[in-house]
Amino acid sequence: MPDGDAVVYRDLGREAPPDGLAAPFVAGARLNGTWRIAFTPPPAFLSHWHWATILTMAILLVVLSAMGWVITRAISRPLRELAATATRATAGAPLDDLPANAPREVAELGDALKAMHGRLASHAEGRTAMLAAIAHDLGTPLSRLAFWVEQLPDDARARRRRYRRDARDDRRGDRLRAGRYERADRRARRSGQPARQSGRGHGGSGWSRNDRARPTRRRARRPGGVAAIVRQPDRKRDPLWRRCRARLEHGRWHRPRDDRR
Repeated sequence: MPDGDAVVYRDLGREAPPDGLAAPFVAGARLNGTWRIAFTPPPAFLSHWHWATILTMAILLVVLSAMGWVITRAISRPLRELAATATRATAGAPLDDLPANAPREVAELGDALKAMHGRLASHAEGRTAMLAAIAHDLGTPLSRLAFWVEQLPDDARARRRRYRRDARDDRRGDRLRAGRYERADRRARRSGQPARQSGRGHGGSGWSRNDRARPTRRRARRPGGVAAIVRQPDRKRDPLWRRCRARLEHGRWHRPRDDRR
């Protein structure tokens, strides 16, 4: 073949493959007046070496993941057993046996957990004993008091109920009187008059109980003339007949003066 009938060029636009076994060449030859051109195909995106590397790394990852899972399960097994033992723990009962073949750190944690459970159990027992003693000490006096209350006569019970009713009425009257004083003060302020000061206490807000503690002076008819009865302070509002009896027993009789006749 003459020299002009064969031409070989190196393709400079493409790089050589990394294996170095082939280079990008373009060759042309003229046979029977026709040119025949041959060239090396372009390299693939992933060569054989790339596929081998990826496959090897995938196998290594799978193997290492399996080994890590097995090792992690082996390490966490004593911790799971310790958690199950703590879950089954009840008050007043000792903990179950902890795993004996556990690592040193897990064994120390189990010993600390057992000691803490023992301290809590002892504290609970002491508290229960203290509450039982308190209940026993309080139960006897209360039982005796309830027994004696049940043995009270009917008149004492009725008197006790009456005292309670009188105290309730007294509180209701205090509230009504305080409300009346408040309304009177508001009306006085709206009309521009000075507010009522009597019966006010604690900074001028509310009704003072000192008003009821003042002795009251009233007039009464006697065979010898008109006399004034001074009622001693009383904290309870008694019925009418009890008021009269209290005035007769605890009151002071004053002779009427000349100007009252």
